[in-house]
Amino acid sequence: ATIHVFKNNVDSAGHAFGCHENYLVRRFVKLELIEDQLLPFLITRQLYTGAGRFAESGFQITQRADFLDEAVSSATTRARPMINTRDEAHADPESYRRLHVIIGDSNRSQWATWVKLATTHLVLCVIEDAVRRGVPSGFEGLALADAAAANRTVSRFLDDRQACLTVGGGNESNGDESQLTALQIQRRYFDVVEAFVRNHGESIAAGMPQTSPEEVLDAWQWALNALEQGNIAVLADRVDWAMKYRLAQAMRRRDPRISHAGLQRLELEYHDVANGRLYDSLVAHGQLREIVERRRADQAIDRAPQGTRAALRGMFIDAAQRANAQYSCDWTTFTLTSPVRREAVLLTLCVVNIIGFFVYKWFLSGDAEFLQVSGLDKFNWFNELPLQLCNINMFLIPIGILTHRRSLLGFAFFVAPLGALMALVFPEAAFSGYSLWTP
Repeated sequence: ATIHVFKNNVDSAGHAFGCHENYLVRRFVKLELIEDQLLPFLITRQLYTGAGRFAESGFQITQRADFLDEAVSSATTRARPMINTRDEAHADPESYRRLHVIIGDSNRSQWATWVKLATTHLVLCVIEDAVRRGVPSGFEGLALADAAAANRTVSRFLDDRQACLTVGGGNESNGDESQLTALQIQRRYFDVVEAFVRNHGESIAAGMPQTSPEEVLDAWQWALNALEQGNIAVLADRVDWAMKYRLAQAMRRRDPRISHAGLQRLELEYHDVANGRLYDSLVAHGQLREIVERRRADQAIDRAPQGTRAALRGMFIDAAQRANAQYSCDWTTFTLTSPVRREAVLLTLCVVNIIGFFVYKWFLSGDAEFLQVSGLDKFNWFNELPLQLCNINMFLIPIGILTHRRSLLGFAFFVAPLGALMALVFPEAAFSGYSLWTP
């Protein structure tokens, strides 16, 4: 059977699923400020990061706009927000919060993924710095009056490229609303970030070791210029929705009666990361740009970037698998469940058993009735030798665990029931009154 794995956000039955982005944000940046100053950017950045979708009503540049009905929410299933307030910092929770963004599309284009994350990082740098210094960020007045409606408008960019969004709302609204296009909002963000990078270039570059802020700005400006000029074709080798739009146009030229189902099959083929051939063919023919060599991408499957949480988790998992150990990982802890935890429990029980044995014998040493029945004047530890099978087992088990000698543990496993059976069948003479065979 052929297995298909789709990296997309909507299925044919109308179910939507998110693409999750996570950013580490200083806790002094309030969520209300993020909603007002970051959300307009997240919605309008889809002009160059959207994955595109062949909807019944026509082509949209994003996949999830028709399914997102709230701006910010703690829910992810009952309601579909653009920003989720789940706060798992994955760092010092006193200093940082986890900004969980789920408005974005799942991109096949490496360029779109890179620009999506890098531009968002730069916008957050501006917001953080402004809050830290207590000065305006430059993004004031861009809060959207209706985020969900604005998102749907942006998604239908090709239907009306001059459609305006109402800004000036949000938590800091003074009632002074205005109309801006999605491209005008993006230009406002670009201009502010460009000035910020010009003044803080070195400190920003230190936080972006794999790329430079200037490269990000160049790519961002290139996309905005192409959109302002209406040059959709030039975007096709980097922007997912533009590539899908070009493919659909080519298919319609070949077959003007192509069905909606045919376009949906094209879309699924594009997003199939397991057995799809369309994306790889586009890359092989130079129609889609890749910014990471395939060899490096394959290496990253097994080797995470050094200095990251993923690298530490990978080292732990690799060591556990080589030791044939059972383990579990979550966001904050690594746990060995076997054999380390199991051995620790067994060793603890063995120690308790040994201590209990000696305590029991110590009490018997002072029991006159026991001494009389045993025919002893006084208790002597040497009279306990040779040890019975059960007592021998008491020492063999911890030795086997500590030395990892399975043969010793196997022997102890069979000795335990054998010793118990012998005690029942052949009780000690001193306690023959308690024999199993006499009433």
